[in-house]
Amino acid sequence: MVKVKETVETEKCDKCGKDAGYKCDCCGADFCYDCGYAGKGIIRYVHAVHFSGSEDLRLCVKCDTSPPPELIPTLEAYKAIASLKVEEEKWYEGFRIRAKQAEVIAQQRLEAFKKKA
Repeated sequence: MVKVKETVETEKCDKCGKDAGYKCDCCGADFCYDCGYAGKGIIRYVHAVHFSGSEDLRLCVKCDTSPPPELIPTLEAYKAIASLKVEEEKWYEGFRIRAKQAEVIAQQRLEAFKKKA
């Protein structure tokens, strides 16, 4: 049996000390899932309106609310995408309501037409 001594480096959450899995892309603060996403310590911006992926921007609350000047143009672009996603969701919600109303009216009128025929 061969004994091997290994040194393992791990990153710990800056808030609670658990193993970290998320890092602020600006200041480098580390967060575990509970403190980062579930605890709202990390704000995640996606790089496209219709999908997300590896090009996402992750910021801690501090860097999101008080970004350094060099981050502001990038953050504005990501916030524009976030705004468009919300706009699309609200538009589609209204569209679904109108579509359902139109379908109900069409069904009612078809039934009335069939009764007369």
